[in-house]
Amino acid sequence: MALEDRKFLKFLSIGGDANEDYRVMQVIILAFGRKNSPFILSVVIKLHITKFEAEKPESVSMLNFGLYVDDLYFGADIVREAIKLLSDAVTLLGNVDFNLRNLRFYNSELKALWFENRFSESEKESVKLNVLGLSLNLEKDVFSLEVKGVVDSLKTLDNSKCCVLQTAL
Repeated sequence: MALEDRKFLKFLSIGGDANEDYRVMQVIILAFGRKNSPFILSVVIKLHITKFEAEKPESVSMLNFGLYVDDLYFGADIVREAIKLLSDAVTLLGNVDFNLRNLRFYNSELKALWFENRFSESEKESVKLNVLGLSLNLEKDVFSLEVKGVVDSLKTLDNSKCCVLQTAL
């Protein structure tokens, strides 16, 4: 935790000594709940991948800017370059026990090359990909919203404020 932030994270410790009623204590490490877990995960991953910056600077840069929690977004000018970056990313993350798996490809040529070179064990035949709660059909290149589950759940709910709020969440 940064020194300038420590003055804002204090707590009271009560009854530590017979002569004192309380003490003001200062937090000096990252407090749970102060930052969310994606931040912590990002710091841990960046700490590990910077070890490989001298060997594979392009791949480390791609992971630094394109990896967020469990999603990797990146692009390349040619498919061969994308395959190289992706295979390096899988190797780098594998070296520090992070398993980059369940890859979905927007480019069919990249997907074919990936499985042709046996970078992955099995190919998923699905042409649908979930993006921000929407379904993306990769073949047709269209988004759709699945509402059948919501409509079905409305049939069983009571007509009350609580149920309306529950459905909205």
